[in-house]
Amino acid sequence: MYERQGGSGINPLSPFIFEVADILSGVDQAKTEVMLDGKVLTALTDIPLYTLELGTHTFTVKAIDLAGNTSTKSVDFQVKTSYAALEELVQRFADEGTINNKGIANSLLKKLQNQNLSSFISEVHAQTRNHISAEVAEYLLRDAAMLLNPWQIVN
Repeated sequence: MYERQGGSGINPLSPFIFEVADILSGVDQAKTEVMLDGKVLTALTDIPLYTLELGTHTFTVKAIDLAGNTSTKSVDFQVKTSYAALEELVQRFADEGTINNKGIANSLLKKLQNQNLSSFISEVHAQTRNHISAEVAEYLLRDAAMLLNPWQIVN
């Protein structure tokens, strides 16, 4: 299993690239499991890291070969936030249209560049369900709250 390198933590949609191989008997694909935090992922689709809770997570691949041998590999990783990460999220959401007003996106970015979190939080609250989707607002507010109160305990 190979950990993907680089990126800010929000751009990589799949945090890990992995390969399962057995040159002798072959891999039993039906019994191979990929898990995130102990939950089996039924579809191996991209998972935006910003959708995960802040804190420690475990990515696990459990493979079984056709001879019945089992191998399990796990990687722990941290999901963190920063002013730069929040700026990237605002830009991403504006590009996707989940922040649907360029002026509001620019205003939010300016507040982050000035590290004015209280005004940022107020504007996100004011624009939720108007120009910012409720789901996006939840991510932005969560990360802003962590920056405002960095000693919060996360998993």
